[in-house]
Amino acid sequence: MIIEVMPEKKYPNELKIKLQQELEKLFTEDWGGPRSELALVYLREKVIPKLISCLVINHHYLENKTFMEILSNKLNTEFAYPPAFADGLSKDIVKIALKILGRHEKPDNHPWHPWEVILRMLTIGKSISKIIEKTGFPESYIKILRKKYVMYLNLIDREDVNKRFYDIPELSCSRQLVMFMQDFRNRFRLHKNYYVRLQAEEVIFELELPVNADKLLTILECIYYYEGLMTAEELLQVLKGYSINNSRYNGITIIILLQNNYLTTSGKVPGKISLSPKGAKLAAGVLAPRLAEEIMQKLKTADNAAHHFCEKLLDRNPKVVEEVIRELANYKDSIVLNLFDVMFGRASKQVLLAIISACGELEGDKPAALLARALRHRDSMVRVKACQAIADNKHKSLYFPLVNALNDSVQLVRENAAGALGRLGIPAAVKYLKPILNNPEEHPSVRQAAREAIAELKFVRNN
Repeated sequence: MIIEVMPEKKYPNELKIKLQQELEKLFTEDWGGPRSELALVYLREKVIPKLISCLVINHHYLENKTFMEILSNKLNTEFAYPPAFADGLSKDIVKIALKILGRHEKPDNHPWHPWEVILRMLTIGKSISKIIEKTGFPESYIKILRKKYVMYLNLIDREDVNKRFYDIPELSCSRQLVMFMQDFRNRFRLHKNYYVRLQAEEVIFELELPVNADKLLTILECIYYYEGLMTAEELLQVLKGYSINNSRYNGITIIILLQNNYLTTSGKVPGKISLSPKGAKLAAGVLAPRLAEEIMQKLKTADNAAHHFCEKLLDRNPKVVEEVIRELANYKDSIVLNLFDVMFGRASKQVLLAIISACGELEGDKPAALLARALRHRDSMVRVKACQAIADNKHKSLYFPLVNALNDSVQLVRENAAGALGRLGIPAAVKYLKPILNNPEEHPSVRQAAREAIAELKFVRNN
């Protein structure tokens, strides 16, 4: 499903004032609302302003049945109106909003779309408070939907559950909601890079971009390949070759991305457009799997592929390359170590840390050799990352390099070396860790790491 969320547009103050007046009249006259002065103040200063904000943000949903349900829940949970009362009141509120604001130019009547907005934000890691801020939806409704979706995901893995989920009392969902949850889950299996698409849609929502997710990702991908080579005007010309022909919308999108630090013109060549870390992270979701697949194929078939791709990657955006390294590690194929070995002494610190982390996920002598090499690196953060990767790798040959790292000049390296020795599972390491406990001049965090490692090693020895 492709969904374009309508951001809040600018509404004249006179419209909002009229909406305020009509809503106050609805509460106090038509529905016999609060009579006490204190209750009236609360209505005017709290209830109605929040409702106006919700109605304006969701102008495109005013004819949507699910939004009506959400508005009723808001009246019930935020302002303590009884459910039966809230259902009728929400209908009258929407009638007034439609009369004053008019029908939206792009009304969205599909009952799934408000749920789509909530689950999309939850899926990409947005907090509930952020979702409330962006949508005006009540916290209670968001939490209930999240709970039902989690319950649905748990139920589909149970063999004893009939597949007609809308008949299951414990799920307690309407047929429409169950159908939506099934559809939402299936998209991750059927559509490539669907998670990245959700992230792109959220950026579009936040920045009010005049393009869809596919076009945004294509623009970022284009910039990756031409990074630091073009001005904004030159980029617009190139985008025409990517079947994105609306120069006006492309130009607006590029300006907004620059203003919000997804793009930058202060890279290696001033005035030329590059991806900022934020923009590169979004683009990497599409680029990294594709680049990793291409690299794997070449590493298996071409003799000089490691050196070729080393040169190619070192010249690219480090944030994207970092994600490519992670994707390569996911193949669990030792052939990627040929590339890592060539890149080791030439990569930026950011990329080198990704390589070291990837070595922690791979088995064999070669990743262990690279990790031992990292423990001797001049940069202390590289040595720290090496200790952390060794804790995952657990290659026994790294025992003595870790013992040596207990004498490192940097406290954080010593702390992580002690922790890694505990994970390595060689009980003899206790004799090197005990002196740390008896050293009053050692940093408390290092002593604590040594204490935990000793306990872990004693457990290994006793079992």
